[in-house]
This record gives sequence, C-alpha cells and structure tokens, in this order.
Amino acid sequence: MAAKQQILDHVHALDHITDEHARARRQRRLKFAKIQIGGFTLDFGAPLFRDQSIDAPISQTEIVEVPEEAPLAATIVRQENVKGRQTKKKLGVRKAVGIGLWSAAAVSLFQHSALRAAECLTGNGDAVLASDAVILALAFETCPFQNVRNLGGSRNTAIGALLAAAAIGAVSAHARKKRLKKVANQSVRQGQDPIWRSALCPDGQLVATAVPSVDTLYDNFFNYAARKHAQEPCLGRRTADGYSWTSYKDVAEEASAFGRGLRALGLQPKSKLGIYSVNKVEWIVAELGAYAHSIIVVALYSTLGEDAVAYVVDHSEMTIALASMQALASLLGVLPRVEKLHTIIYLDTEPGDTPTDAQRKTAKDAGVELVAYSAVLDKGRASSLPDVPPAAKDTATIMYTSGTTGNPKGVILSHAAVNANAASAELVQVQQGFPIKAGDRYLCYLPLAHIFERVMVTVMLRYGAAVGVFGGKVDALLDDMAALKPTILAGVPRVFNRVHDKVLSKLASGGKVKKALFQAAMAETSRVRAAGGDPATVPLWNKLVFSKIKAALGGECRLIVSGGAPLSKSTQEFLSNAFGAPAIQGYGLTETCAGGAIAIASDPSGGHVGPPSPSLELKLEDVPEMGYTAGGDVPQGEIVLRGYSIMDGYYKEATMTAEVLDADGWFHTGDIGQINPNGTLNIIDRKKNIFKLAQGEYVAAEKLEIQYQASRFVSQIFVYGDSLQSTLVAVVVPDVGALREWAKTSQPALADAPDEKLAASAEAEKAVLADLKVVAKGPPALKGFEVIRAVHLDPEPFSVDNDLLTPTFKSKRPQLKKKYGDIIEKLYAGMASR
Repeated sequence: MAAKQQILDHVHALDHITDEHARARRQRRLKFAKIQIGGFTLDFGAPLFRDQSIDAPISQTEIVEVPEEAPLAATIVRQENVKGRQTKKKLGVRKAVGIGLWSAAAVSLFQHSALRAAECLTGNGDAVLASDAVILALAFETCPFQNVRNLGGSRNTAIGALLAAAAIGAVSAHARKKRLKKVANQSVRQGQDPIWRSALCPDGQLVATAVPSVDTLYDNFFNYAARKHAQEPCLGRRTADGYSWTSYKDVAEEASAFGRGLRALGLQPKSKLGIYSVNKVEWIVAELGAYAHSIIVVALYSTLGEDAVAYVVDHSEMTIALASMQALASLLGVLPRVEKLHTIIYLDTEPGDTPTDAQRKTAKDAGVELVAYSAVLDKGRASSLPDVPPAAKDTATIMYTSGTTGNPKGVILSHAAVNANAASAELVQVQQGFPIKAGDRYLCYLPLAHIFERVMVTVMLRYGAAVGVFGGKVDALLDDMAALKPTILAGVPRVFNRVHDKVLSKLASGGKVKKALFQAAMAETSRVRAAGGDPATVPLWNKLVFSKIKAALGGECRLIVSGGAPLSKSTQEFLSNAFGAPAIQGYGLTETCAGGAIAIASDPSGGHVGPPSPSLELKLEDVPEMGYTAGGDVPQGEIVLRGYSIMDGYYKEATMTAEVLDADGWFHTGDIGQINPNGTLNIIDRKKNIFKLAQGEYVAAEKLEIQYQASRFVSQIFVYGDSLQSTLVAVVVPDVGALREWAKTSQPALADAPDEKLAASAEAEKAVLADLKVVAKGPPALKGFEVIRAVHLDPEPFSVDNDLLTPTFKSKRPQLKKKYGDIIEKLYAGMASR
C-alpha cells in the first residue's frame, strides 16, 4: 500500500540523514517494541542506534497490518532495562509529541530543505507531512536535552516520542480519506448568452426555498424551526460568566406575544415597525413578532447620522419604533422633523432602563407615547389575537442603504426574496459537507440593521443552531467568542484583517524561530488544502502552531464566512489555515438580499467570491468605455443579476428603481466582474468610479485600490487622479505594525516613535511608495499611468464615524477628496517641483 511505503521512505530518509549526527551522540541503546497508529503497526525489530554508528539500519523495520477499524491514535510501547527486569511503559502520543518542540524548532528549520527530497505525494495528491515531523525528531538529536524533563524518562524516550510523531505525520495522508467535495466547473453557462448559474442548482433550476412549504420568514421560524427544535437553545444573552439561553419554544412564545402587543398598540398588518438598537436578543424577538402579524420591519442605525434617521422615519411612514436606551436620545432628537411616529417602545431589559424626566417631557411635547418593552409583552400575553401570517410576495423589510451622496434609498425585500437567499447559502454548505445543524453556535455581532446579518441569523434559526448575541462592546468581542465558542463565524474583511495583522505583529516580536515555524506551518497546511485535503487533518501543526490562534475565536470554529467587501487572498488563506476551518467569501448587495455569489468550502484557491448564488443567475454586460467585454476569452463586464433574491424596488422611488432594474428583471449592480475558467467570479472594478487623466486615459480607481491593498504596508488606500494631471497620487492608512518592522531595520530611530511621527516621516513615505511600485508590477502588471507617483500616510483609519466610509464600509470618495484635497494639491505640487 502507498501509505506503508511512505512510512518506510521517511524512516529510511531519517536513517541516512541522521548518520552524520550519530557520532556526536553518547553511546546509548534504544529498542522499540511497536508503534501502533490507526490501521498500521510499526515494528522495530532491531536496535535503532548502536554505539557510535548506524550499523543496524532502520531498513529492517517491518510494517504489520492491523484491523482497519483501529482508532486513529498512537501508543508508544517502550522497552528498557530497569534494574535488571523488563518493563513496558505506555506513553500517550499527545503528550509525547508536544514535548520540547519549541526548543527543537531552531535546529529543525536548518534541516527543512534536505528533508524535502524525502517528501512524497501519493497518486491522489495527498501531501505527506512526515518530513516535518522527522525534522523535529532530527532536531532533538542535535539539541541539548536538558529541557526535556516532563516525560519522566530519558533522552531515549524523547527520541522515541518524536519518531512516533514522524510516523503519525506519514499516516496522516492515509487517514485523510475524507476529502472535501470538489466542483471543477462551479457555474454553468446557459445557452449562447453570457448567463451563468451555479453548478449546484438542482437540475439546473434556481433555488427558491430549502424546505418545501417554507417560503416566508414566518414559516421559517414559527412553523418549522420552533416546532422541530422546540427544546434546543435558540437565543443567548451575554452574562458575566457566559451565556444565558432561551429555547426555541420560549422564543416563539415571546415573539408571538410581542406581535400581539404591537397590534394592541394599533399597528396593523403591512404597516411599519422601526427598530433602532445595537444587536440584542429583543431585536430578533421583535422582528419575529412583527412577521407573525405581517408587519414590515424598518431598521435604523446610528451611523446613518441624525439627518438620515429623520429622513428614514419620515419617508417610511413608520408609526411605532422600538429603541434601545442608547438610541432613545437620538430618536427623540428627530421628533420635530417627523410626522407619523406616535409611539416609541424603549427596551427596559436591564435594571434602571427607564427614560429620564427630560426625555419623557420631550416625547410628550411631540405627542409621542413612551412604552416599556415589558409592557408590550404584557399586553400581548393578555391578548388572544391570532397570527396574521404573510404571503411569500409580501414585504418583509425595507432596508435603507446609505450611499456616498443623497438620501438613503429604501430597498424593498419580500419574504420570498430573503428566504430564497438564505436557502441558497444553505444549499452551498450542505452540498459541500458543512450543513448547519442543532448544536452549532453562531455569534451575532454584525449589525442586524444590515441584511447580511439578518440572512445569517435566518439560516441559523432554520436549522436549530444557537445564536448568541454579543455583549454590545466591540472591544470585548474576543471575550464573547471565548465564552460562546462559536462553530460558525461571519465577519467583514475589516475584522478579519485586524485578526491577521495582530497575529503577524505578535509573530514579528516573538523572534525568528516562531515566525519561521509559523511560515512553515502555513506553507504545509496550504499544500494540504491545495491537494483537496482537510486542514483539520494536520494534527502536528494544529497542535504546535495554530492551537493558540484558534483559541482566540473560541477554539471550535468550523466555518468562517466573509462578506461586505473583498477579502484578500492572503487573509483568506490565513483564516483557513490558522483556524482549521474553510474561510469562504461571498458577494452581494442589499438589493439582492446579500446574495450574488458565494464560494464553496471545498475550493482552496481563494481570491474570488465563488459561483453565482443558487437563487440567482448572473450575466455580464459589455462596458466598452472601460474596455470590458463579456464575450471575450476571459468574460468581463458589469455584473447583472436576476432571480428569486432580487428586491422589489426602491420604496417610493420609481425612477431610481427603473435605472437599475430593467423590464426583464435584471438588476444592474454597477460592479465589474470576471468569470474565471472554473466558473467563479472575481470583482475587479466599479463602473462608476472612473476618471480621466490629462492625457485622456481612463482610470478605474477601485480596481487599482484592490491591487494596491496587496502591499504589506497598506491597511486602507484612496487613489486619486486629477483631470488636469497625468499621474496618480494616493492617501494610505498604513499597517502600523508592518511599518514598525520596516523601521527596526531601516530606520531604528523611528521604530518606537508615535504613529503620527512614524507616518509623517519622509523615509516611511518613500518605503511605502517603493512597495506600491513593486505591487504595480503585478501580476497583473499595471499600465504606466496607473502607477502611483506620490503618497501621503495618515494613521487615522477611514471609518463610518469620520464619515469616510458608508455603513457597509464602502469608501465615500467625495468626502475623501474633500478631506485630503489640500494634501493632494501638495503631492502634485511636490512632483512638479522635482
């Protein structure tokens, strides 16, 4: 068998490589009886080392097969003479493998290249990891052993333990029989038109629902989840010592009561309920309660700004709003500018949660009643009013999106549309062996005011997962994760990039050995994933390098989902490897219920957003002014989507709706995409963000920003070109950790300087500009006029709070231009003077 031969090959390699080190060892004898691993037994029939040379070679080793059902575990049976009598001692492999590896790492790395020759690949592409385990064994042979004390035995035991690690690594390829399902052509072209559908669509048909007869969000929870998973934990509230859980049955009862309470306050089916709060258990309960009576949910959020909040309340014609105590002051502040709001329900979930006398007076003067959440529940529990379930075509929610200019647009999303995209996401993961199920835990921390999180929660609830709501403080998010131990985690690139940067920063300050060991672990795990293997089957690196990183997310994460913006390939690779869980990203807009495309877990390539969502079909349209052609060898063009997850339109905005939603039902996204040979989609540009330079060349700013973000120094970047100039300049928010690492070797005097001083230094600007020019060389190589010629560094991030990002984290280019206008002029002036 191939796996047996791999073991022999690696052990023979160790035989030859250790020969030169044997003379340096003291005269010791070591005899192994057996090493049992999974379906194999390694039987060492001769002394491994004899005196000062290897004259009893390991080639005498015999591999004896044992039953296949033997567990994947290893036991080292060591024989040695103790005071004249033979004894046998068992040593658990988990303990043995972990002993002293850090002290061995430095020497092991020097041997890494020599052992690559001994690394094998089986016929089906499984990467053999034994070489790295053998390196560690070899390192112990060349390192002092005074640190190896907690084995309770001799140096011989340590050698034996690490030889066992080598064998474990060898058979890990054999054990990796369960491979992730691959889809070579991830989307299928429909006829002669440049239209694609996901290859996962059953019988080529778009997906409308995951469960027959479940086609509304009311059905999803009340008629399906709450009945099937009645006693399972449903919603979790953060407490001082963990999470307090409410069952599906009890959540359904509270939501139903809240819906009846809304009716008692005068809210009728198809009227609007506003919800203005950070994520809370009551947010989800209120939403479900509204659906029980066909009430439309309108989400408000503080990052809209006071003017936009006033606009949304007035434009949507909401009459009742639910507000947290933190949001109550903001909502009261806009009352003079709204007409129909007559009741505000305040959340009184914590002791002391009650409006002040001044707040009560403000509400009374505006003719608005303040009612406690608990009082609404009491009204509902006293009512016997039956539910009024919605139809699939009925509006579930109006999501107001803040653009870079103008008033927010109200996106009308039906129950059918949201349900279809949730079903689409589920299908992709079920098909790939990652089904959501009871027992899964999900941390709800992304804003529920955005459709991405609403869809994620819908998916979790359908299959009985436990949804734990974060404690409300972003800076305590890791504590929430440690308490919840989520198995599924969603996030946006900004969050994941910070995790990545923090790990790299710690490695940089932790010494060369840790950094090199991390890089070796990343490379090995990437090879496993590239071969279609499961990263979880690389136990040595998981235990040695990645275990502490995994613990940062609770240690039990099995699937990571990223959305909202492009996730870099390097960050995606880091997440998948370090956390031992596939990190997938998707593409979508509020207008498509956050759907559009979603990557599949079995695709290790990364750097793309996957095939079209199974609920939608995708078409590319030519954009000749930008040089994009849908009919070329590599199809490129504007992404246009049609299917079950498309919005009904913009609320009260027929003209704006007609601009993006054509008569055939195609929604024009304004994003430029590329279909790759394997049927996946890349977002490569934005149709609107183009400008012309003085020489007449068009520049696609977002396309360049995506490429320049590959620089190790770039956290955020704003690329700008003046129509009177022939070159580009940029404002960069630097990765301060990377900049300090550069300073340690190139400008030591700046290494410990404050962020502002470091970023303001001419040397730092030159270093960043030089790296940007390297990135511009590709691939793909940028044209000469697309190369940035001057740069300004600002350590303050672009954010929603400083009005440089939209609530969905897209750059507000007009605001960026306004803030950095003077600096941009100086950059151009500086180039002109040179």
